[in-house]
Amino acid sequence: QHVAERYPHFPARRAIFVEDDGELHVFAHWGAHVAEDLRHEATHGLLHATTPGLPLWLDEGLAEYFEVGRAGRGLNRSHVELLRSQHAVAGWQPDLSALEQLTDAAAMTRLQYAEAWLWVHFLLESPDTKALLAKHLAAMRDGGATRPLSAQLIGDDPQANVAALQHLKRLHDR
Repeated sequence: QHVAERYPHFPARRAIFVEDDGELHVFAHWGAHVAEDLRHEATHGLLHATTPGLPLWLDEGLAEYFEVGRAGRGLNRSHVELLRSQHAVAGWQPDLSALEQLTDAAAMTRLQYAEAWLWVHFLLESPDTKALLAKHLAAMRDGGATRPLSAQLIGDDPQANVAALQHLKRLHDR
């Protein structure tokens, strides 16, 4: 109710992160999902406080990864199942460059959230790409100009989209 009154243009959600006049706020409904919601929204807060200009897909992908909690190592089973079913039924393929075009979180689909999570999970759980992500985030944090992560990733591995799909298949088989 407080969020609806203070931010009437925001969509109704269980929890939300707000950057307002230079202040960072997290609002969450106290319920069965409060720990998950707070991990997700606090991740946004930490990222916005430390890494200016973070692309939406990476902001949401990291929040989706960390909402699971330490014991889960970022594994979101519902995202795995959604992506696998969309791949099987509709021919969905990972496309990081398309995610990088997103600018409105309210317009993101469940599939786009899941794909953002997949890319982050792939980047953080693969030793070669973990260093690339850390370097990219450090450059953003330090205010340096950074090429889109897709250009860096595909420059190192032209088959990065295929590798992300293979990562998804391995997660499904766990």
